[in-house]
Amino acid sequence: MTKLRKPRDLGLAGRKLWRELSRTFVFEPGETGGLAELCRIQDRLSQVRETLAAEGLVVEGKRHPLADLEPKLSGQFRMLWRTLRLDIAEVNK
Repeated sequence: MTKLRKPRDLGLAGRKLWRELSRTFVFEPGETGGLAELCRIQDRLSQVRETLAAEGLVVEGKRHPLADLEPKLSGQFRMLWRTLRLDIAEVNK
């Protein structure tokens, strides 16, 4: 089995997900781009959630600009997860 090369632009959450998934699953060469994007989305989603937790959903009387981004990123994450045919039960073993 060939060790996958982790993208250099991943943050902490993305690196953690990459490590877990690359240890648990075997990816075909054509799937590594999807895996990299999944990990990048995990990074962005983590950043958005941290920001919303710190600043709240309302800023200066208005809905936080990132509030709508969280569900969009979650949807993209789920779509890529399904596309890569990942089983969440395997990751948590």
